[in-house]
Amino acid sequence: MYCSSLSQKNTTARQKVSNYTMGSGLSKKAEERISTARKNKSKEINLRDCQLKKLPHVVKTALKGLRILNLSQNYIIELPPAIGNFIDLEEFYCDTNEITELPAELFTLKKLMVLNIARNPLTSLPGKQNKKKKE
Repeated sequence: MYCSSLSQKNTTARQKVSNYTMGSGLSKKAEERISTARKNKSKEINLRDCQLKKLPHVVKTALKGLRILNLSQNYIIELPPAIGNFIDLEEFYCDTNEITELPAELFTLKKLMVLNIARNPLTSLPGKQNKKKKE
């Protein structure tokens, strides 16, 4: 009985580890989607529900011609200022994350037509500071 239970625990642990690629910290799902986008020189990438905590470095550096970027339903806390380097970005989906502030660079994207940031605990917007009313 003990051996069987231990074997089950080891199998479960291996399954959890196999969901991630060692070294990159990305889930296999994210790695596969990024790899496919790079191979196909795609102008869009869907990283929805890939257990991301931040924008993967490879997306920031290798996929600069993106027009559509979907980072929805992850655990992203902040977007880097490098998001402003996606000058061709037309649609950006980043809903259902943990983002509290948006970088000002996001609003410099001239081609951006769709921005979905719903269901994030935003506390402020760039250029707007919460000032207490002086009495």
